[in-house]
Amino acid sequence: MRFKKITTWIVLADGARARVLRNDGPGTGLAELEEWVSEEARKPTRELGVERPGRVQESANAERHAMAPREDWHEQEKTNFARDLARYLKKHGDDGDYDELILAAAPRALGDLRKSLDQATAGRLKSEINKDLTQIPIAELDSHLSDVIRL
Repeated sequence: MRFKKITTWIVLADGARARVLRNDGPGTGLAELEEWVSEEARKPTRELGVERPGRVQESANAERHAMAPREDWHEQEKTNFARDLARYLKKHGDDGDYDELILAAAPRALGDLRKSLDQATAGRLKSEINKDLTQIPIAELDSHLSDVIRL
């Protein structure tokens, strides 16, 4: 009796970088498929939007106050990065490039990714690891992933 080969993609992400790895079953190890880096999400807010918030003058007196920025551009870029990554995962999942998905991401990035996944991609999600593993070399990932997958 032949079993279908299960292909698992492991996504290691933070808010500005993602590595996509592939595993074809126990004993096959990991292969790096792609690496994404968002230069915009790496920039500090002051480089993305207006450096100083606008100012407003009180109508009752001559005082002036800084207006709070309506949006943190840095955080918005990280959210956009997660959204783009989720679209990538959807496309490849729909194309049958992987059967199961494991997400290992920094807490904020994991939340953004989780919110951005469509229902079909979320259905392929096998496990989540609330940890940033983007800087760990492939040879050292086994100990970090051993609880969720046999490499």
